[in-house]
Amino acid sequence: MFRSRQFLSQVSLHLCVGVVSAPSRGIIQGTAVWSCRLLLSQAGYSALTSQAGKTLCQESYNLCCQGAVVANYCISNLHEGCVVHVASKLINTPIYVPVHGTYFDKSELLVSDKFGFITKLKSL
Repeated sequence: MFRSRQFLSQVSLHLCVGVVSAPSRGIIQGTAVWSCRLLLSQAGYSALTSQAGKTLCQESYNLCCQGAVVANYCISNLHEGCVVHVASKLINTPIYVPVHGTYFDKSELLVSDKFGFITKLKSL
């Protein structure tokens, strides 16, 4: 019971719009997979009027699309520079860095045939 609660606290629904960067495809354990870096810009704006219109930070996530239907859609329709809308699971997994002796969170967006969607909005 404790492990399932701990896992659920690390998984959440994430909705975002981003730009596809470095797409790749393959097969992992017999499942078709398409993955890329999803660049999210305009993650925050300053409340100060002198800085209006400047992006304060830019995030990027690993986006992984698993399953025949979703992977085939991505392979045939999405390429470098496409703007996409994604509804997915956001999975945070702790990674231990021995040099620093500490953990950091690795964030990944997961879309599968059973959960989530990805839609092409525009090509840049």
